[in-house]
Amino acid sequence: MPLSARQPLSRSSSIPRAIGTPLASPESYRRSYGIPRRQEVRTLPTSEGQRNVIVHSYGGYGDGLLMGYLLGHTSWLWFTPFHPAFYYTQPYYVPRPDGTVEYYPPTFSLAKLLFVLIVLGAIVFIAWVIIRNRRLQRGMLPSRQGWRSSFGG
Repeated sequence: MPLSARQPLSRSSSIPRAIGTPLASPESYRRSYGIPRRQEVRTLPTSEGQRNVIVHSYGGYGDGLLMGYLLGHTSWLWFTPFHPAFYYTQPYYVPRPDGTVEYYPPTFSLAKLLFVLIVLGAIVFIAWVIIRNRRLQRGMLPSRQGWRSSFGG
């Protein structure tokens, strides 16, 4: 296809494809988490070639997860509720007009933690009801009538 026949690039196609959750502006992240402790410019290899990224560091576990995401070292365990990384969001990013991308570390997701606790609690409750009903059927536990008081209560 000749160059003149190609479609013009739209603004969205010029923005680099990045991992994580896009943000409209850096202020939307900084409003909640403040000014980063450190900002670092890195060059990362991508499918289109080398790309400059700005990595914001706030300290803590989220920074380690961010570096793992950027370097492509994510284990399948990160997507199971048995790994602490499961309870964090994906990194946040802000594409800049000059082609660089600003990355912010993932944050702890209380909603994921509560959801997992509710699901585990429901599984434990269902198992407890099944075991209790089987014991009642086999006569291993006294029936509910045996629990009544002899005083008419």
